[in-house]
Amino acid sequence: MTTPTKPLDTSYDAILARAEAAIAGLKASYRVQLAEDIAALAAAYADLDRPEAYAGALEALASLAHNIKGQGGSFGYDLATDIGGSLSDYLRGHDVLTMRAKRIIHLHIRMLSLVYEQSLTDDGGIRGARLRAKLAWLQALG
Repeated sequence: MTTPTKPLDTSYDAILARAEAAIAGLKASYRVQLAEDIAALAAAYADLDRPEAYAGALEALASLAHNIKGQGGSFGYDLATDIGGSLSDYLRGHDVLTMRAKRIIHLHIRMLSLVYEQSLTDDGGIRGARLRAKLAWLQALG
């Protein structure tokens, strides 16, 4: 014997509730993705010291930063989006990296790590404001 199914509620509120539930589920999976992207950024950054891997590392850094810029805000990680965007913009103007440029890249990666470690979603509150001030300082250096 089969149990009759209830018809799907297609009201605006019901559709919105289902969409919000789906986004909440994706938010948790994005956190895992952010951790993977940060680890990949750190690995690519380390490869900058290997001449044979330099070009690929620079390309990987740019690609990962662009992805973080595009995805973070969709899942409530607005600060990650801002940091990823800043790093993406910075890398666009630097084909050859000086020690100063490498330090700026490293600081972006460290800031993303803090966003992850401290679960700084949305604007990040007071901690987020501090990171945004540091980000503005890094952007002024660029």
